[in-house]
Order: sequence, then structure tokens, then C-alpha cells
Amino acid sequence: TLASEIISITYETSQSQSIITINFDTSSPEARKCQRPVVRGRLSGPALTMIDWEDHYISATSDIIDKLIGKFNVPGPGRYFIEIIGMLCNRFDLNDDFKDICVENPINHRLTANDSTINIHLYDIHNKATNQSVIYNDIVGHWMLNQQSNDSIVPLYTRFQPLSCRKPEEKEMPRCDDAMNHTRYDNYEFQFTDHLMNSIENSVFNASVTPNTTICSVGFSHSRVLNQHLKRELRNFQIIKKQKIKGSVEFEHVKAKFPKDINPSLLLENQATMKCTDLIVAVGQWSGYKHVSFPIYQKEMENAISNLLDAKSKIGYRIFLRSIHYQPLGDWSGSCPNKDWRHPFVIDGYNNILRGLSRKYDLPFIDTNFVVSPMWDHSWDWCHLDPAVGSPESLYILAKVMEEYVPKQTQ
Repeated sequence: TLASEIISITYETSQSQSIITINFDTSSPEARKCQRPVVRGRLSGPALTMIDWEDHYISATSDIIDKLIGKFNVPGPGRYFIEIIGMLCNRFDLNDDFKDICVENPINHRLTANDSTINIHLYDIHNKATNQSVIYNDIVGHWMLNQQSNDSIVPLYTRFQPLSCRKPEEKEMPRCDDAMNHTRYDNYEFQFTDHLMNSIENSVFNASVTPNTTICSVGFSHSRVLNQHLKRELRNFQIIKKQKIKGSVEFEHVKAKFPKDINPSLLLENQATMKCTDLIVAVGQWSGYKHVSFPIYQKEMENAISNLLDAKSKIGYRIFLRSIHYQPLGDWSGSCPNKDWRHPFVIDGYNNILRGLSRKYDLPFIDTNFVVSPMWDHSWDWCHLDPAVGSPESLYILAKVMEEYVPKQTQ
């Protein structure tokens, strides 16, 4: 349905940036079924990058979208494959119960033609008015094509799990393997910018940590996996850089399924929590699984933050909020009726709430979407971050936490 309401998809270079426009049928907009669509777009080629979309409405008083305007930045020129998929025919509002709202069927959600490409030239990624690069000023790394893969660039299409593709014998069927195979990501690896890598090294190796420093990941299974990544990444980083940190750091996982689990008992009486000096908090996976609405999630997180701040005043934790991870479209989240609501639109909504609360309560928010988003459909088990994605994410988180321990004169 969404594809049938698109008139054209165009690519053009303006004075300051490259723009992709999805033009919808406006001949009788009120008759359109998909009046407020949600899409997701990715470029793959010399690098991976996501397309950020802005809504354009028919008029200032209308809530019907006539255009979606996509903007992006890439680390360098080249030929990039482009894939745009439909996520939702109509987005739901802040107060809506989204239990009965399904994503577009992944089997035919691709809106661009197969093998669609755009050519990005060197002048496309510079501001013509100032002759300054407009490549990610606020992004600190990219997923780059391996050098050995330069001669065999293929489009990286969205990975999803069709129905009846769970059993070993089913996974080998072409319709399952084509949609689910994991080799599509093998050509890419994450590279931090030189500037950020220097900052990471400064944070990790100049931090004056005491023997009782314990960094705790608060959440459920995603935090448990993050805890494992943090341990491994600190060990490996010291080996690669042939340096040792000043002091020692321990890591713990503190279990919390829902925001309500972050309560005084967990924060003030739990044996694992009592070891913590730093709390990295992310609870949202189970809220999404249970289709908790945005207002309820915000209220529950405000209560959790209130408990965190009260515990901080008594014990002295450092508190960090972190972004909730995306999950690929599995057979539960990609089917209709849904059994799982953890698709990108819901996760983006939760993360927007967390960003707002971090500003409201003056708490650091560690946003790792620049690592996770271009590989949002990567997870081998359809849930948790694999080491390929979890390693750069955990290194970035580690640096953000440890920079709080760096003496000011060395920052």
C-alpha cells in the first residue's frame, strides 16, 4: 500500500548537502491510506550510513505528509547503494496504544528498486558556500568497507526473519536464507575518527581509578551482554595499545527488567549494586516487548530516575543513561498481529524520552546510535549486540564513563 502511494523518489545535491525526497500522491491526499508514513533508509558502499528523515506536510494546518526529505552525510565520495523500506503506513501519536499497529510486511517493504544507487562526488560532501566539509561533525566514527572488499561492493539489504524460519531445516530454505543470512555484514568494520580515538585513549589511560571502582550495567539481558563486552574491551584495548590503566576497574551486571525495578531495594540493599561506583542505566527492551506506551514509559522512567538520584545522594553513584538498542525485524515484531513491538519507531520514541529526561535531570546520556543504527538489523540472535557491534559501542561507553576520572589538567 505504501509503495503504491509514492509518485517518485529523487536525489539531488543542494548548496550545502545531498537530499533524497520521497514524493507522495497529492491528487486526493485525504483518500490515501498512508497519510503519515514512517520509512527507514540506509546507504551502503564505501561506508554505511543511515538517512535521517524530515516530514513535509501538504499545508501548515494539515497532518498529511506530501514529502519525506532525507538527509545524510558520508565519510567520502563513491557509488552507494540505497535502500528505503516502509516501516509504518501511519505513525502513532504519543498517547496512542500501539498494541494493534503493525509494521509493513517485511516481505515487500522495500520502496526502492533492487540495486538502486546514487553517485556521491567529492563536491557533494562539501558546503559550496564555505568550502567546508559537511561530513559528520557530531559523529565520531563510521562503518567502513574493508579494503579487501572494495572490488565486490554489493547492496546491504535489510535483514529480517520471515515466518516459519526458526527450525534448522527451515533456515536452509532459500526464502529464509536470503532474508536472514548474516554474511552481508562481513564487508564492514567500525572505525573511530582519529580525534575520538585519541580522546578514548586519554580517558582510559589517564583515568585515576581506585581499586574499588566498579562500573555496573543496569538493565536486563542487553545490559548483561554489555557488561561482558566492557570487560573484554578494556582487556583487549590495553593489549592493543600496550598500556595499562592507572588502577583497576571491575564490572558488574545489575538486573532490572522494567523501570519499576530500579527501586530503593535494588539501589540501596542489593549486594551487587552496593559494589557500584558508576551506573550505566538502560531499561526499555521489556517495555517495548510489552508495548508500554510512551507516556507510561516516561512516567516510569521519571520514577526510576528519582530513585537513582535519591540513592546517589546517599551513596554517591555516578549515573549515566544510555540509548536503548535496536532489534532486527524478527518473526514476532515483523508479523501481524504483533507479538513483539520492539521495532525502530518504538525504540526511537523511548530514546527521545531518555534524551529529554537526561536534560531535565542533568544526567549524562550516552548515545551510541552512531554505532548501532547503521547495523540495526545485525544481531545474530535477533536481540543482542554481537561483538562486531558491541565492541565499538562498549569502548565508547567505557571512555565516556572513565573520562569522569581523568584529572582536569590532562583532559
